[in-house]
Amino acid sequence: MSEDSTHHNTVQLIQAAQAGDRDAEGELWMLLLDEVRRIAHARLRQEKVGITLQTDDLANEAFLRMVNLRDMAFDSRKHFLAMAARAVRQILVDQARARKADKRGGGAAKEQYSDTRIGASAADQMDVLGLHETLEALGQRSKVQHDIVELRFFGGLTMDQVAAHLDLPMRSCEREFSAAKAWLRSQLQSE
Repeated sequence: MSEDSTHHNTVQLIQAAQAGDRDAEGELWMLLLDEVRRIAHARLRQEKVGITLQTDDLANEAFLRMVNLRDMAFDSRKHFLAMAARAVRQILVDQARARKADKRGGGAAKEQYSDTRIGASAADQMDVLGLHETLEALGQRSKVQHDIVELRFFGGLTMDQVAAHLDLPMRSCEREFSAAKAWLRSQLQSE
């Protein structure tokens, strides 16, 4: 099957699954299973404490959220997977918020991540809620930089894949990523 026909088939399956076709949902899941699991596994591997989800649980939840976005028009497999990366991030943020609310302040432990791709050393840890808020602020500052960081950090994509997904020249993508890392580093250090 050619890349164009695979793309067309994926978009058709996404649309059918969103319309409630359970067979299409199953086919879509089989087609994208490994990639959604890879995204989920990449995020859980960065987790330091407190997450009770397993890779398959996180992948399933992200996939279900994506299929249930009935008003979202996915124009490609890449778009679906980028949004799956965003869903993974939101699931982890939601879980961190729930645990924080359960502890009701009083010295509640922060949910921790470490990731060298956003400029932290392997020993540095970041509060997931703080990271989420900082990424949202980056999105207000630069949508391109936000998308690059999200695809790298939460989507687990390589820089080549990010550049292709965003239709950017590799040098521009690297330049934007460097600027985003510097800005994120300064924001996270000031917090």
